[in-house]
Amino acid sequence: MLGDVTDTDDDRDELDLWTPEAREQVRRTGEALLDAVREQLAALDAIGPESDLEELHRMGNRVDDAAVAFCDSQYALSGEYFSFAEVTESGDEDDEDVEDDDEDEGEPEEIPVISVLQRAEYNVVDSAAVLAAGREAYLRIWPSDSDEDARSRVNWLGAALYEIAHADGWQHLGKTPGLQPTGVITDVIAPTELIDLHADVEDGPDPAFSVQGNVLHRTVDQWGPPPKSIS
Repeated sequence: MLGDVTDTDDDRDELDLWTPEAREQVRRTGEALLDAVREQLAALDAIGPESDLEELHRMGNRVDDAAVAFCDSQYALSGEYFSFAEVTESGDEDDEDVEDDDEDEGEPEEIPVISVLQRAEYNVVDSAAVLAAGREAYLRIWPSDSDEDARSRVNWLGAALYEIAHADGWQHLGKTPGLQPTGVITDVIAPTELIDLHADVEDGPDPAFSVQGNVLHRTVDQWGPPPKSIS
């Protein structure tokens, strides 16, 4: 843990300040922080629906660690924090709060079932391209069928999306010509009731997507431009 940002003159008198070694450490940790930020910036610049989000989180942790090391080196040189002091101080307080909460809560609650709900949105920028991609996917699943069969069966957007997902999985929509991913929200929920896989739903979204329970985790990711206006 870093020293208190309100250290007194007496505290600083006990430190061996302004040494060449401490100056070199400031340079090294500062360059390491810049490298970590540049690495994350390059990854964020290329982020998309197929990106490895876990690796991006690991990059973020490396930035955090590098910032703490840079802050430590400032203190070793001068007895002062000139950047990241407030962030570091609040982070220490958060850690203490988590420890206190853990002590109060005791053993973690057993969760027998989780529901993972995801809403991803895409701008449809070229319907004809999506239809063509759906027909191509259909012919990969049914190679003995003709192009005419593909045109007959995949004749609207919903059918095309099904064939693409059937062939490659729903995650492939982010790479489908004619679709532009805009963002996704993922909720992980401990539900109060189980899903009904045999519900008779005539119109509208399946009521299974309206889930009651505790939200265990939520991730919101946005890519590229905002969604088109529906009206």
